[in-house]
Amino acid sequence: MTSTASEDDAAYSLDLLTNASDADSSDTLNVNNLTLVSGDASGITVSGNSLSIDPNTYNALAVGESEV
Repeated sequence: MTSTASEDDAAYSLDLLTNASDADSSDTLNVNNLTLVSGDASGITVSGNSLSIDPNTYNALAVGESEV
């Protein structure tokens, strides 16, 4: 899953289970113990199976600078 945004974009959410499946249809998929491995967690919130991103948090980045 990838996502790209400008600091001027509105906040948005990503469903972390989009396109996820399990061969055992009786199983329920969910996201647990999500850990940020690089970058800064500013502007990122995890709620259930959704990742909410607020690009406005990154307004302080200089022209050409990015956050991964």
